[in-house]
Amino acid sequence: MGYRLQGDEYVSIAPNERGWLWSEVLGVWLGVSDAPFLGWRYRWLRFYREDGSLVLTGEEAERLLREQAEQRAEQERLQREQERQRAEAERQRAEAERQRAEQERLLREQAERRLAELEAELKRLRGER
Repeated sequence: MGYRLQGDEYVSIAPNERGWLWSEVLGVWLGVSDAPFLGWRYRWLRFYREDGSLVLTGEEAERLLREQAEQRAEQERLQREQERQRAEAERQRAEAERQRAEQERLLREQAERRLAELEAELKRLRGER
């Protein structure tokens, strides 16, 4: 139950559909929560914003900020790993291209040597020098 001073007397505050009481002085809803708080599971009086969202305590806000920082760090680590993998894939692609070009060069040289041999054999067979 809650009361507010009206003139010289206290009048009861009507709860909303959730059973919460609106504090005009604080500008928040006061409601009971069964959610664990500080590691304990009891019924706690908690503050809620006008939109119904929970007002975090200092410890909860610090924990949330710490968790968000850890998540950002993990995302950055994953992005760095993805970039490393992209760079490695690019390096492998470039190496494969280099090997392909080398293979083509060797085949071309082999074909040119064979062509020269065949031309020489043809000249010999024709009696040319």
